[in-house]
Amino acid sequence: MESYYQSNKYYREKISQIIMRTSLLVRGFIVLTLLWGIIYGLIIGAYALILYFGYPEAALGTLLFTWIPVLIALGIVFLQFLISPWLLDLSFGWMHKLTWIQPDQLPPHLAKFVAEQSQIHGITIK
Repeated sequence: MESYYQSNKYYREKISQIIMRTSLLVRGFIVLTLLWGIIYGLIIGAYALILYFGYPEAALGTLLFTWIPVLIALGIVFLQFLISPWLLDLSFGWMHKLTWIQPDQLPPHLAKFVAEQSQIHGITIK
């Protein structure tokens, strides 16, 4: 039993190393793809139930059977795009205890670095 645990532990460590090596962009793309699939699947399923229970006027043909769920999913994604900055701000303040500070509240070496980088990249600091 111990050898099974050790081999299982070995594979778990290898998988975690692979996951840690992949970039945030790749992991985000995978998560968004899976979430998109879940949303699209739920919408297609609901639309198929509408068709199955005899509401053909809601379907308006096979072409709309494909496009209505796509448009609804795009609407949901657009809504997520609109509210995501607010959700990020809320989650940073709630889970990570983020507090906004003024540049003069930073230590001198850090304030100098922030000022230099913001000037290089054309970012204005209030």
